[in-house]
Amino acid sequence: MSAMINRTLGVVFILTALIGFVFSTAGVVFTWRIKNPVVQNFLTTLDLIDSTLTTTENGLEVTELSLKKATIDVKSLEDTVLASSKAIEDTSPLLNSLSGLLTEDLPDTIVATQISLQSAQSSARLIERVLIAVTSIPFFPGEAYNPQIPLDKASRIWKRD
Repeated sequence: MSAMINRTLGVVFILTALIGFVFSTAGVVFTWRIKNPVVQNFLTTLDLIDSTLTTTENGLEVTELSLKKATIDVKSLEDTVLASSKAIEDTSPLLNSLSGLLTEDLPDTIVATQISLQSAQSSARLIERVLIAVTSIPFFPGEAYNPQIPLDKASRIWKRD
């Protein structure tokens, strides 16, 4: 009776091994078939991230130029106000010109600067998220991106020289 049990167990083990072999072979074939689409999707995602970073970089450069121009405009306005204050007693047209400048151009410059700062902060937040996403990709060769101060918060601690 023990020989019959041994034979039955042997047949069960052989069948189990065959089923395992079939599943393993199917797994290898399935993995091999989906490898190319997965790699292609990964490469497409990396291209999209690269494109996004390039666009963000360009946006930040434009924002930087806008901020520099706004700084120059504000400095120029400051110089104009100082020069005008010396001659304010002598001329009425200068007062009218200065009044227009202060009521229209300065608020527009301030609004443009605020919009540029908000845009820069939004771009910085986007860059932050992209950097975190890129560095969290499995098998990424570098360290995970995790700064002490996030980019969109860094502008709040900036001090003027």
